[in-house]
Amino acid sequence: MVSWLDDFLAWAAHDSRFNTTCLNEDGFFSDSNQFYDALGYFLADVSYSHHYQNLRFNDDGEISTSRIGLWHKKVGTTEEKVAAMLELREECERTNLSPKPFPYTFAYVFIEQFVIIYWELVLNLVLSLAACAVVSLFVLHHPGVVVLLIVIVSLIDVDLLGSIYFWGLDINSITTIDLVMAVGLVVDYVAHIMHFYLHQDPALTNRDTRVINAMAEVGPSVLSGCLTTFIGILPLMFAKSEIFRVFFKMFFNIIVYATVHGLVLTPVLLSVVPLTPPVVLLADEPEKDAKAVESAQSSESGL
Repeated sequence: MVSWLDDFLAWAAHDSRFNTTCLNEDGFFSDSNQFYDALGYFLADVSYSHHYQNLRFNDDGEISTSRIGLWHKKVGTTEEKVAAMLELREECERTNLSPKPFPYTFAYVFIEQFVIIYWELVLNLVLSLAACAVVSLFVLHHPGVVVLLIVIVSLIDVDLLGSIYFWGLDINSITTIDLVMAVGLVVDYVAHIMHFYLHQDPALTNRDTRVINAMAEVGPSVLSGCLTTFIGILPLMFAKSEIFRVFFKMFFNIIVYATVHGLVLTPVLLSVVPLTPPVVLLADEPEKDAKAVESAQSSESGL
């Protein structure tokens, strides 16, 4: 601890001008005028002049604010840093000093995020999933499929949370941003397959056939999107900045999980879960719809 007050009282206790006449039995100044007189000599001493930066005086020459330096010990992990900051704040609140002291360090600017980051992460994920559900309902026109979509997207985020542990990362501002962004990134990989699945006449094809048609039509495009996205983030793997490397690790996992859930889990669930899609044929594209029905019939006959 670096305390100007401790150094000042120790200096005054060894100074013949103040140790016998100004200090009481507890080693403190009893008179404010004597205190400020001694403080002036103390700050004029070359050995202690550096303490002047820790004091601020008002127009009357009295101390308005002062500062002492403290160091946290054994705060290696994020949880320990948060606990140390909160405990120090509680100690300052329990003091009888007026005005009350308050702790501050530039590191608290970054540690502060970890106090609320877990709740902020949950809140933003819930809001993102809710927004995704509302928008998807207007596109897919089927509440059951929308629920299935949200479940799959949620599973991808759960997988990403597990990957954070295996990568040796923390829940911080970077990983939180990636987790929230993942909702908007991975929904396309699932929604395209579901969309084509729904735009087939259930009277002409069974569930398995509709899944096969959807995978044949949309699957290659989804896989191409996964590969091109991976190529786009590949340079981040060689970055020197830790932030860019964290982004690469998170986006790599996003692409892998989105590919697996979109091209493997989604078709399986669509063929197993009894969801009867409505007939939603595009009126402005009759030729395309006719070809889709013809393709579905030929695929079913081939089976």
